[in-house]
Amino acid sequence: MKIEGSVQLVRTRSGANLPVAGARLVSSDGNNSVGFQIVVPRPRATRFDIILYLKRGDDMKRATVTQLETEASVPFNLSISDTGKVALAIGGKDFNADFIPLSAGKAMAFCSTAQFKFAGLLFHQDSNVTATSIH
Repeated sequence: MKIEGSVQLVRTRSGANLPVAGARLVSSDGNNSVGFQIVVPRPRATRFDIILYLKRGDDMKRATVTQLETEASVPFNLSISDTGKVALAIGGKDFNADFIPLSAGKAMAFCSTAQFKFAGLLFHQDSNVTATSIH
């Protein structure tokens, strides 16, 4: 399963919640997922925190894996293999993690508390593209 595309911060908004965008791959029962978050850590920040997370049932593991500039469009590719190997390529950097296989499920992109622009979104199930690109 794979989701790929790019995301760009257009405008932040004031408020108590941090601006966030990302993507995730979720098992068909919704209990297990892998994903990443792009977090704007404070108003007028010049760098994003990139957080990779793995959720198995009620157990969530999260780690900040890198920081990227906020002004550029950020290409990403998040995938999980049939054996549970997670690969995240984001902004020219690569990260890997071990997880459990997600034989079926769904992919999603999300954002909150800011205006983000997603482009070229493609969702893959196995070797087939299962959704259209969104610009």
